[in-house]
Amino acid sequence: MIKGDPDGVICIDFPNSLRGTDDFLISPHRSGRSAILNFLASPKTNIGFDKSSMSFLYKQIVKYETGLHEIQRNLRLLEPLGVHEVDIVRPEMFIGENEKSVVDSVMSELRLSEDEKFVTIAPGSVWFTKRFPESKFAKLCKSLSSVGIRTVLVGGEKDIETGMRIFKETNSEKVSDLTGKLTILQSAELIRRSSLLVTNDSAPLHIGNAVETPVFAVFGSTITGFGFYPYGKSDIVFETNDLACRPCGIHGRTSCPIGTLECMNRIDVTIIAENIAELFRKA
Repeated sequence: MIKGDPDGVICIDFPNSLRGTDDFLISPHRSGRSAILNFLASPKTNIGFDKSSMSFLYKQIVKYETGLHEIQRNLRLLEPLGVHEVDIVRPEMFIGENEKSVVDSVMSELRLSEDEKFVTIAPGSVWFTKRFPESKFAKLCKSLSSVGIRTVLVGGEKDIETGMRIFKETNSEKVSDLTGKLTILQSAELIRRSSLLVTNDSAPLHIGNAVETPVFAVFGSTITGFGFYPYGKSDIVFETNDLACRPCGIHGRTSCPIGTLECMNRIDVTIIAENIAELFRKA
């Protein structure tokens, strides 16, 4: 059995035959540095992927499967230990009472009641080609405002200017900007209370899944085939599928290699808004 721990550690209940008999070192990282560190640690058993640089340093090698979610792929590293888990195991976030209290105050200031449905939007990303254009996020906020749906912008300190520009362009009392104002756990609590998270292919996507909030994710230069997609039953990925240039990189890029950012610009905001409205109707 695999379960979360309040200290952020993954606890694994191994078969009785393995308990107390070995030292295990498991590395999901595929860098040569990780392989060397594993080797130098001198565990009785170390496990890594066959695609790892210097994989020959591992005593147990697992095939790196494509077409799987990253969670499922990493869980396969446990198979040499007799642990077979094929389903996605949802990561957990442990949000404290202090974070909940802060969000209580924030929602009160925004005049958001506990039973009011609202959408959180995370417009930021380290990579330019992973960012849905600010003008499109603003258009989405305007569209949702026109049908009475409130939106709250969230993000880190590096997203403050992005949030300010979107908020200014939207110019609606139904849009609030909290970029740079909440910690990660406070943001997670706000996302948990929201009816939906709209985000780029970035960290908030995984926070949304962890707190079991439906996720609408916008994918630009990256693809779901890399294994980092939202997996909730109501989750949707919006992307442009018929581009020969896509994907142009596994992590995104600081600029579009062909100067068009067509992967993002061709995504229709109206379709995203319609799907949000449909989700709210079903709720």
